[in-house]
Amino acid sequence: MGTSHDQSTSASWWQQDTVNTAEIADNADFFSSMHGLVQTHPSLALKDNVNNVRFNPTRSQLPKASGSKHLDYRTSATAELRRNPNLSAPDECARACREGEPPRICYYHFTLEYYTVLGAACQVCTPNATNTVWSTCQCILADGVERGVLAANRMIPGPSIQVCEGDKVVVDVENHMEGMEVTIHWHGVWQRGSQYYDGVPFVTQCPIQQGNTFRYQWIAGNAGTHFWHAHTGLQKIDGLYGSIVIRQAPSKDPNSHLYDFDLTTHVMLLSDWMHEDAAERFPGRLAVNVGQDPESMLINGKGQFRDPNTGFMTNTPLEVFTITPGRRYRFRMINSFASVCPAQLTIQGHDLTLIATDGEPVHPVRVNTIISFSGERYDFVINADQPEGAYWIQLRGLGECGIRRAQQLAILRYARGPYQPGTPAPTYDFGLPQGVVRTFFSIIDFCTIYCK
Repeated sequence: MGTSHDQSTSASWWQQDTVNTAEIADNADFFSSMHGLVQTHPSLALKDNVNNVRFNPTRSQLPKASGSKHLDYRTSATAELRRNPNLSAPDECARACREGEPPRICYYHFTLEYYTVLGAACQVCTPNATNTVWSTCQCILADGVERGVLAANRMIPGPSIQVCEGDKVVVDVENHMEGMEVTIHWHGVWQRGSQYYDGVPFVTQCPIQQGNTFRYQWIAGNAGTHFWHAHTGLQKIDGLYGSIVIRQAPSKDPNSHLYDFDLTTHVMLLSDWMHEDAAERFPGRLAVNVGQDPESMLINGKGQFRDPNTGFMTNTPLEVFTITPGRRYRFRMINSFASVCPAQLTIQGHDLTLIATDGEPVHPVRVNTIISFSGERYDFVINADQPEGAYWIQLRGLGECGIRRAQQLAILRYARGPYQPGTPAPTYDFGLPQGVVRTFFSIIDFCTIYCK
């Protein structure tokens, strides 16, 4: 990301062409009555002038391939946005939050389907950003090992929901997975008065059958870093997950004075990764590829993999987080592992100032390494006070994941600096120095005192 984009809060979050939410924020008719199963899938009339739509990204040119037709999932989303002017598009909702601003009704459309890593779309485009609210490429890279996946809008991670505290979130989930049912759970989001949309199958709802669309609706009532994931079968580990960020006005955040920027691109979604369908590994095999330990890990859906048998290394791009010297950045880390392995995260040459865990602010603690478990979220501040360059980010799987030496790398890059670190890539056995290590158990006392 260029320097100009990196520095502008308005460029990252704000769109000039927005809806006057003061007139529609209290429109309860749409939000309360349009719920549950949607009988007909919305479509965009060809005669309509799509240039009048508030958000109309360029249609990607996906080559035809066996079993993979072109899907413009935004057609459904755009049609709903055109039909109902009360709704705000995802890029409009991912904004700077200001105290006293009326809430918005934020609309998302998830199309779930079977897809593939390194599919036909990757022949013509490569996604230059992950953890985004829209996809214009439909190429999933993962760690460079081809396999079938389950994807939302042909993205892994799926679309990022980024809103302000008090916004109303509407998500239409359209199931095109052959022979599969699904529900979506909004991990960490309070469901006060909207318990029907918590996404637990056969508890709060019946699963969404193939060919049906279900409308989820909830209030973004608790600020913080959360995430969404499939709550049916083994679908989460096969790719159905994404981030949720509920921001609040700086005056409400006790640690807002510690950072200058809270960018949409500084969300770090960690996931464990298998090289075959998860169903192939559960309950498990007796002789070949025994157990459920993941072969690899991903950071925002990206990574590389070294085959332990051949030494072959894939050359897919790593995730890159861009910062500018002299600034302080809030990062939001989400552990979306499906396994029980702890995840160890270290950033070369930089301290991490922990300011929140699981959506709740904590007394600031300076560490070098964070160890997290599945479902945990940690917010930390990075001070860009090191020499301009590129620095390694290392993710190591501990416990059972250590058997396969599962790890992943990403890059923290200073704007105008080199794109690659000048030091050799850390390995599982010769990793970055851990320094001061923090886990949930070591900061729980701070949370007890300082959390809201």
